[in-house]
Amino acid sequence: MCRFALARLGLLLVALATGACGGAGAANAFDDTLVDGGGEASADGQSGGAGGAGGSAGGAADAGAEASRVTCAGIVCAPGQLCSNDACACGPGQVACVDGCFDVTSDPAHCGSCGRACLLGQACTSGNCGACPASTVACADACADVSSDPHHCGRCDRSCGDGACSSGVCTCSATQTACGGGVGCVDLSMSVDHCGACDAACGDACNLGQCQCYGGHTYCGTRAGCVDVATDPNHCGRCDRACDATCVAGQCQGG
Repeated sequence: MCRFALARLGLLLVALATGACGGAGAANAFDDTLVDGGGEASADGQSGGAGGAGGSAGGAADAGAEASRVTCAGIVCAPGQLCSNDACACGPGQVACVDGCFDVTSDPAHCGSCGRACLLGQACTSGNCGACPASTVACADACADVSSDPHHCGRCDRSCGDGACSSGVCTCSATQTACGGGVGCVDLSMSVDHCGACDAACGDACNLGQCQCYGGHTYCGTRAGCVDVATDPNHCGRCDRACDATCVAGQCQGG
């Protein structure tokens, strides 16, 4: 019985020893499956899996930040340009113009080439400015409806000033006067260019049709405007009194 008991005890000890080794192996096998900072397991014990994906995502974020930079290698990029490999560059299908990146096949401000602008109202198609829309006329700065455009009333470049354009005719309000020479409708009571009468220019301000000067200046007619008669050599001491040299305290000096 003792010999049998000892034999069974020996077998038990061997089994325990084998289990311990196997457990250590299992533990070692588990230890080889490491967990990276992202919480994903990597079978080769290195930072892989989501860690690698995290690195890629970080690289993409860095690339996005790089692309949004306004300076590249110390150079300020044009509006709309991206920074790629330390060089300013426009996106696909765009051309670098002075004021930014544009698709010259469709941009009305850069149609066909940089700086080639279509008229206001024209479309740019395949790099060419289209015709003005129906009921408008191609004027120097825009496609204008000459029946109602106050800047092109009845014809191109005929301005109504502060008035309105109706059926191609400028219409002034009750407080406005029609001045010629392309000026149009003007309120003579407050216009510094037409104060009290058409083409009667003021210096600083027009109040109720009367020219006013600020800072102690004197009004010396429409050509001179408001002047400082204390120092102006063409109006020294009074309007139209010219000096040969300088004017000091309203007195001609030198000459």
